[in-house]
Amino acid sequence: MGRSDLPTIYRVSDTKPLTWGDAMKAWTPRAVAAVLDAASLNDTITYAELAERVQSEAGVRTSEPVDSWMARLLERVETEGAAQDKPGLAAFCVPARGQILAPSPKATRARAPRAPATPKAPKSHAAKEAARKRALEEAPPSLCPTCFTQLPASGACDYCD
Repeated sequence: MGRSDLPTIYRVSDTKPLTWGDAMKAWTPRAVAAVLDAASLNDTITYAELAERVQSEAGVRTSEPVDSWMARLLERVETEGAAQDKPGLAAFCVPARGQILAPSPKATRARAPRAPATPKAPKSHAAKEAARKRALEEAPPSLCPTCFTQLPASGACDYCD
């Protein structure tokens, strides 16, 4: 069977056609391991390197360009990483050496909760005053930069100064 006769996604051992779901199931654990390897070395792995590694190790190949399916694989890497309490794994996989990408919006949503909506501006003077007092009460306490205890109103640490 020539290369042009192969299905789009296939098992190398018998050239049996596979679905994208089959391929992703085979590639995901290998991709997670590869990205964890790079992360443990504080290094990155390129899309091409990751694609070759997962396809070789799984024995499942595709003739589709890497850029057409890598995002789907990295979403799965991100999901698996979060399940293993290792969020942000996909950030260690880059299109090319030296190129860093921001996390995808989907990955960002999965890792970080949304900020609460900004309250509407108060209309009356009393409401403005109440909002100002609430903001002061909600402000984080000042901490001593040396011993990290909460500072009194004077601003001088009772323990260090």
